[in-house]
Amino acid sequence: MEKTTEEKLNEVLGFSDGNIKKPKRNPNFPPNKYDLMVVSNGCGNHFTAEVLGINVDGKFGPACAKHDWDWSKFCDKSEEQGNDDFYDNMQELVEQDENIILDPLEWIQKQVFHALVDTIGGGSYQEYDPFAIPPSFLWPKDCKMDGIECVNIKELASDNTYVLRWYTRQEAEEEGLIEYGFFTD
Repeated sequence: MEKTTEEKLNEVLGFSDGNIKKPKRNPNFPPNKYDLMVVSNGCGNHFTAEVLGINVDGKFGPACAKHDWDWSKFCDKSEEQGNDDFYDNMQELVEQDENIILDPLEWIQKQVFHALVDTIGGGSYQEYDPFAIPPSFLWPKDCKMDGIECVNIKELASDNTYVLRWYTRQEAEEEGLIEYGFFTD
């Protein structure tokens, strides 16, 4: 009997090895940059920059990405908790910036972002699904990943087996998951 394409891919990636597995439910791994990018709804600072004419160079990008994760089916936070954390994360980013001239613009953007999310963002919220497998444990397939090199890394799970997980190459190198790259730009 001939193997299916998925069986062949699983074999090539090592899933047929008894020590490597695909997770069957949501494993207890925090989201990585790959997860945050794939789950991102793309809001970012585009609204503020293009509609309101306030551009603080995407300062709140990390807070937006985390908020999208908090509202996704992969996180068990409530809408309210996700919004509160979003506000706190934006405030932390404002406080990290030492440019006093941009402070008022950043404060306005923070207020606008929070008000928009709190008022009209509810449609983006997804209830937590304990059986949902985070994107980094699946095949790379999202168009948002165009132009970003991804690598598949083995990670040790709590039951002492390994799972394969996708990372952006940059994050994998920063985290020391790979020591050097075989690919050149």
